[in-house]
Amino acid sequence: DEQGAKLSKRTGAADVMQYKDAGYLPDALLSYLARLGWSHGDQELFSRQELIDLFDVKDCNSKASRLDMAKLGWVNQHFLKTEDVASIVPHLVYQLQKLGLDVAAGPAPEDVVIALRERVQTLKEMAEKAVV
Repeated sequence: DEQGAKLSKRTGAADVMQYKDAGYLPDALLSYLARLGWSHGDQELFSRQELIDLFDVKDCNSKASRLDMAKLGWVNQHFLKTEDVASIVPHLVYQLQKLGLDVAAGPAPEDVVIALRERVQTLKEMAEKAVV
């Protein structure tokens, strides 16, 4: 965890669905988690294909990793800014529906992504700002 303790179900360790509900993109979470025990030079961000091409178990280290939510937020924000709008929309729709919003009532989710992607770190934050 962020304090350096081992993750445990008893201490509230998050599962993948909690990260989805918190508004993190799957590829951002994957890129962040891959870097916890593995490195490829100074590169911080990886697409799925880059991870497939570059990952080598020999580059893994046994040093304990620390979950850094600020860094995960930064990684997610990068993916929000750089991913194709169409790939982000389904994840935003999920967040909007969680808020009980009728997506068909507008504005178009694509327009929301374009308008807010530079100013938020998570899709949950994007959905909340879309209703203000």
